[in-house]
Amino acid sequence: MSTSRYVFRVLNLPGEVGMANLPQAYARAQRLQDMLELSWNPTIALMEEVLDRSSQFTEHQLAAFHEESRAFTDRRVQRLRALGNRLVIVVIAFVALLGLLAAAPLLFLTMEWLSISPFAVSCLYIQVLGAASIPTLYAAAQVQKERKRWRNARPAGHLAIPTFTQTPPEVSLFSRFFRHLPLTLFEWIPQLRANATTHFDHMGLEGELQLLKAIAGSEIAEGLDPDREFVILIHGLLLDKALDGDVILICSRGIFLLECKHWKGLIEFQAGEWIHMVASDHPDAVHGWLYKEEADPVNQFQRELRAIFKVLKSRFPDLNEEDLGRWVDGGIVFTHPDAELQMHDPPAVHCKDIRSWMEQIRARPPIAELSFSLQLQIAQALLDHAARLGDFPDGMLDAELELDKLVKVELNRLTHSDYFDRAQHHLQALSDLRARIARERNRLEKFK
Repeated sequence: MSTSRYVFRVLNLPGEVGMANLPQAYARAQRLQDMLELSWNPTIALMEEVLDRSSQFTEHQLAAFHEESRAFTDRRVQRLRALGNRLVIVVIAFVALLGLLAAAPLLFLTMEWLSISPFAVSCLYIQVLGAASIPTLYAAAQVQKERKRWRNARPAGHLAIPTFTQTPPEVSLFSRFFRHLPLTLFEWIPQLRANATTHFDHMGLEGELQLLKAIAGSEIAEGLDPDREFVILIHGLLLDKALDGDVILICSRGIFLLECKHWKGLIEFQAGEWIHMVASDHPDAVHGWLYKEEADPVNQFQRELRAIFKVLKSRFPDLNEEDLGRWVDGGIVFTHPDAELQMHDPPAVHCKDIRSWMEQIRARPPIAELSFSLQLQIAQALLDHAARLGDFPDGMLDAELELDKLVKVELNRLTHSDYFDRAQHHLQALSDLRARIARERNRLEKFK
């Protein structure tokens, strides 16, 4: 498969990732190509990708980050102002009603002096009072809705959640979760169908990128040999016409499929049933919570798992079911920052807890049969399968630009001010590498 069909990137972990470490990454990619006799050139793919993307990372993109943050703050301020304005309306209307009530005796005396019947006076007064009450009641109802949104009430009681196990393999979903995250990260990010950009427009992409950032940012690889410890990370890979694996991680400790769900609100799991509730002022809401029907994420995860099994069995017929059941693992990750999980021994974990789960990685011994060469072959088999399904169009989609922001800002662990201080140094390093890339390209052309 041509390197132009997918994005290839090398990142160093731990420490600052990306542009500052490009010379080391360049040398490592060259050693990797020589060691494995790869048909494609990781060095060229890596350097061209970083150079292209670095030119896109400008002050305007950083300004966009600031603008997004300001927009979020402005929305919160507007909500507070709306609540305050409605409270003011209630107070003014209430004072007006008190004024009408206080003026009632004077109004009756005036009408009697004008020889108007008391019945007509009463009808007129009731009409005025009713007209004044309508905006008061409306404003009070709006204030109540705002209060429901802000106080974020919780339903009473907690549900008992039984232990959940997956089949296949017949182990709990996260009992054998990541035991080892290697120091060097090889990341393939295949582009989805050009006519399916809506796949990246929905809220799920944001959660998938958060998970990628959390995995790559885990500081658990200290002391590992950077020339022997690797991990392959595939994002958004098409497994079937209607299935895509959100995150697939391949390393010497196993193959892990992570299904991301960007749900917010309260999420419970009981007796194989999922309960998803969000704070809402909808008339059907109970105590400020609205029940949402969702497709069972476990069923979706298991269908994706079976699709991976099918691809690997067809590509590697010598692998038996027992080996695959021992190698393949994974589970569901909820990525929305406002998601609250209430479950015991859950089949899922929150993205913010991934870092603590990663601490278990060191304890798992490597699988002898799962060599790095076989890991690359497995990754290539999955990528080839996706390519046959039409998963690699030309052009760059918005999703990759969004991931680029995370790579440049989050994974480098640079604040915005830090970036401006060091940007010139990084860009100079990239400029120096252009000549090396040109020489490497010329060298490869001579062997063709």
